[in-house]
Amino acid sequence: MPEIIIRPAKKEDYPGIRALLLQIAGLHHKLRPDLFLPQVKLSQEDFLERLETAPQNPIVVALAEGEIVGHLFAEVKHLEEHACKTGRCVFYIDDLCVNEACRGQGAGRRLMEEAEALARLHQCETLELNVYQCNESAVRFYERLGFAPQRLTLEKRIS
Repeated sequence: MPEIIIRPAKKEDYPGIRALLLQIAGLHHKLRPDLFLPQVKLSQEDFLERLETAPQNPIVVALAEGEIVGHLFAEVKHLEEHACKTGRCVFYIDDLCVNEACRGQGAGRRLMEEAEALARLHQCETLELNVYQCNESAVRFYERLGFAPQRLTLEKRIS
């Protein structure tokens, strides 16, 4: 198993990240074509803008033998107290992908360990993310790492 290196993303990482974003887009489109288009959700311009907002919106990559094999996009959210909800700091994982050919080698786990370390650095109280129920392998991965449902979004198809 190759050594996995985790580091902050750099502007020259976009081609490797784009390849992973295409994998995610393809998987989501295959699982739920009614919700997802098979296209990348983040242009190079958007990626570069997002890099400028670090460390509030960190992007980290996982490297194996010098190649990008995974990425994690996150956002530090400071939620205000209002009505019946408490205020708190959340480390929201917006996007995580490990190259399909490299899964099971520890890159995903290492990216999530980095997410937890960054969350602690920002004094966040929780790590949060969304995962579609139809992505069963991702659901199992997050459950193995100790994630549990906080709330459910339910749907009823009417057409």
